[in-house]
Amino acid sequence: MAETCPYDANVQLKLKQQNWKSIQRMPLKDTAIVEMVRIESPSSIFVRPKNHIRDRLIYREPYKLSPLTHLEPGQFALAPLEERVFGRCVILRTDKTNDECRVFFIDDGITSSVNFECLFQIDESQFFYPWQVMQITLGRMESLSPDGSWTPSQCSDFVNILSRFDYFQINACHVDLNCAPDRPSILVNLYGIADIDNLSSNISIEELCQSEMADVLVSVFPTNLVDDALLDDKDSEDFCVEEFRKKIPHDWVHEITQTGDNNDNDEDWDIEKCCVPEWSMETLEEYCRYDDCFIALVEPRSSITSSEIHVLPIKNELSNGDEQWMFDHYGKVAAYLQTLEDFYSDIKNQRPLELEELKTALSKGKVYAMASIPHRKQTESSWYRCEIIEVMTTHNVSVRFLDNGQKSFEKPKNLYRMHRNHTYQLPLAIEIFEIKGDGEDEKRIKIPYDVPLLVGPEMKFIAPGKLQVSQLRFFGEIGGGRGNKNLLEAI
Repeated sequence: MAETCPYDANVQLKLKQQNWKSIQRMPLKDTAIVEMVRIESPSSIFVRPKNHIRDRLIYREPYKLSPLTHLEPGQFALAPLEERVFGRCVILRTDKTNDECRVFFIDDGITSSVNFECLFQIDESQFFYPWQVMQITLGRMESLSPDGSWTPSQCSDFVNILSRFDYFQINACHVDLNCAPDRPSILVNLYGIADIDNLSSNISIEELCQSEMADVLVSVFPTNLVDDALLDDKDSEDFCVEEFRKKIPHDWVHEITQTGDNNDNDEDWDIEKCCVPEWSMETLEEYCRYDDCFIALVEPRSSITSSEIHVLPIKNELSNGDEQWMFDHYGKVAAYLQTLEDFYSDIKNQRPLELEELKTALSKGKVYAMASIPHRKQTESSWYRCEIIEVMTTHNVSVRFLDNGQKSFEKPKNLYRMHRNHTYQLPLAIEIFEIKGDGEDEKRIKIPYDVPLLVGPEMKFIAPGKLQVSQLRFFGEIGGGRGNKNLLEAI
């Protein structure tokens, strides 16, 4: 499969040596599953891996745009991809007389004209990620037209053949580890995927073209070794700048300005005062049953060992004898999380935190915040309540997500102030761990996520939000008659 450059140690070293001025292309060591982005001819096709991260590499408001200090062909920049959306690009040609240039968007395969005023610096961290598009050439396929070039009719037929498939498999004609920004296209064999779950049924595109297109030669070995299809050689269009690429919108939100009721000093947003209450025996009491146990569901996104299990406690009145109580609980949890999404998705409610603010607040006590986490399949981020654990020397921040128990490292730019209204709700997850004797080793426990459990009765909080227990059992008959078996005794 295609492997992206950032995970190659040699490439990381090269990027550092180049002072982050270059964005590498994606190498092809063997095969990759891709989608079509742009088709020019069999010698110049732009594809993108099926598991691409393009949506994480675009910029929307609020974002502070910093102008480029100078413009040269081969330089990487941010440019308007759509209205009020910026994407990464490389400059192909410049027209300094009219302050215009031609750029190629490296994550979308689009070539456009842009005014100099709309070119901005790329965030240093984004140089880490390679081009999301790959330019490929069918190495075994040639045109038999008089001048050897692909005719408009052949290109049209080629597009019609490719339109039959949603995804494709590309196989390198030879191992190609070149990931330089100015490399030529990659020679490949191309296969249409008829069934994404059964790659053995792939169909050779070259063989289809040979049988359905006129004046085409398909060889056994790669022969199309001359046509490099370089970006700047192929781009010969005149400069024609669309309106949204002439000037940045006058009301572009570079930063969130806090004024009036949104003053950062407002106590409703004060990170030193907006603290979330942690679980204690007093708060847990209303969840406990007659036998001093409480019902809980295991949080599926956190680790499960005898030293760390995160459970979602459920009030006793929900256990009414059927499984509906479990769905009711999930519904209430989902509704609460949606209120957080709705509130913090509004730009006026997004209050970024500075690194020094976090350090100062941590020196005085516990700090709670909202984390904006990008989702790999969505353009929007998800919002989660979290506790700030530590500011690392790398300037990343160690956090614990209150409502699922996960721990993570986040960048400071992803952390925002939490409003006082969202501090009253206890964390949805409790961290529990086993009471162990001297010399006992940690155990890996197999617990289904959709089965309710009984926690207790012997238990105590040894720290805020950390519950030490000795018994963890299936709830009633739901566990298949195993309700009395202590799961912590199983290794």
